Amino acid sequence: MGVVAAVEPPDLSRGLQFWYLGEQHPSARVGSPFGLGWANETLESDVNPANTLAPPPAWKRSFDTVSIWLTAYSLVCLFAELELDPKAYGGGWWYWNEWAVTLLFTVEYVVRWGLSRHRLRYPITPMAVIDLLSVLPFYLSLVVDSSNLDVFRVLRVVRVFRLYRNSESLLLFLQAYHRCRHELLAVVTVVMVVVIVSSTLMYYLEHPVQPDKVAKPSDAVWWCVVTLSTVGYGDIAPVTMWGRMVGAATVVVGVASYGVFLTLFGGAWIDVLRDRREQRQQDPPPPASMSA
Repeated sequence: MGVVAAVEPPDLSRGLQFWYLGEQHPSARVGSPFGLGWANETLESDVNPANTLAPPPAWKRSFDTVSIWLTAYSLVCLFAELELDPKAYGGGWWYWNEWAVTLLFTVEYVVRWGLSRHRLRYPITPMAVIDLLSVLPFYLSLVVDSSNLDVFRVLRVVRVFRLYRNSESLLLFLQAYHRCRHELLAVVTVVMVVVIVSSTLMYYLEHPVQPDKVAKPSDAVWWCVVTLSTVGYGDIAPVTMWGRMVGAATVVVGVASYGVFLTLFGGAWIDVLRDRREQRQQDPPPPASMSA
C-alpha cells in the first residue's frame, strides 16, 4: 500500500510573485488559486527561464527602463495635448508625436511577443492586452470619422496600466489586500447595508419637504455615499429633525468604517513590508564579478 505524501499548501506571497513576474507557479493548476500563473507573462520569464526570480540581465533592465519612460512621456503628452490643443486633428506636432510613440509601442509589443516562450497564448495575457490597447486607439483613429477622435484619444490613458509590469509596489499592494480580503469584504457589506437603509430613510423623510433636491431615490443614494465618505458637498442636506438624525448616524458609521478599513489594510501592509524585508535579508548575495 503506497504512502501518500502530504501536500504543503501553496505560499500566497510566492504565488503572487510568480504571477507578477509571469512565470508559472508550481501549484498553478486548474482550480488552484494560482491558475493564472502564466497570465501576466513578461520578458522576465523568457530571459531567465531557469530561475525567474534571478536578477534580469542588463539589457532587460534597460529595455524596461526605456518602456517606463516612454509610457510616462506618452501620458504627459496626452494631458498636454488635451490642455493646450484639444482640437489637433490629422496634423501638427501632436499628431506626429503620437505616430512616433505608437510606432515604438508597437515595436515593443512585437519584441515581447517574439521573445515569449508561450507565443500562442501571449496575445491573451493581461499585459499583452494592455499593450495592444495602448496602440489600438491611434490605429482606429485612422479609419473612423473625425467626430469620434476624442473617444480614441481618451482611451490612450489605458497606457498607465503598462507601468504595472515593472511595479513591485503594486505586487505588495495585492499581497496586502489578499491577506485581509475577507475582513474587507465584511466592511464593504456593512457599508452597502448602511447605504441602502440610510438612503431609503432619507428619501422618505426628505422628499416631501424638499422634492427639488431629493427628487429620486438615486439622489438619496448620492447623498448617503457623499456623507459616508465625510466629504459633504452640500448640494443635498437634511432639513427635518429625523433626517438630520439619520445624517448624523450615517456620518458616524462612515468614520468608523474608514477607521476599520485603515486598521485592517494598514496592518496587512506592514506585515507584507516586514516579510519582504526579511526575504531580502535571507536572499543569497549576488555572485562576485570575476576579476581579471
